[in-house]
Amino acid sequence: MASDQPKLGDIVVCQWKDIHADATLALTQEEINKKGSYLFSTYGLLVKDDRTCVDHVDPIVAVAAEVGEDGLFRGVTFIPVPVVISVKRVQANRRTGKKANRSPRVIGHDDVRMPLPSQG
Repeated sequence: MASDQPKLGDIVVCQWKDIHADATLALTQEEINKKGSYLFSTYGLLVKDDRTCVDHVDPIVAVAAEVGEDGLFRGVTFIPVPVVISVKRVQANRRTGKKANRSPRVIGHDDVRMPLPSQG
């Protein structure tokens, strides 16, 4: 992965297109032609990223909401790679003194108080 790509443990936003269905909704062809997929944004710790893997049968991007002191992840969203639009590190602005510093800073696993379990 390139250096500007998020690494496992970084806080990210993953944008992805979701499929949807409504078994009770009756639509005309014109209404169907106007419908599109829904764009979702999932925020959290990047815990799996198969976007560059070619040997996976079911490649996914996984984003976790929490990691416990036992190293277990909770609130994990599993997103199939074919519907992923982008995965970007979350940026934050730092304030110094009375003026806001407008330079974005990457938030990553070093900013999380709990270390991620070792990748093994």
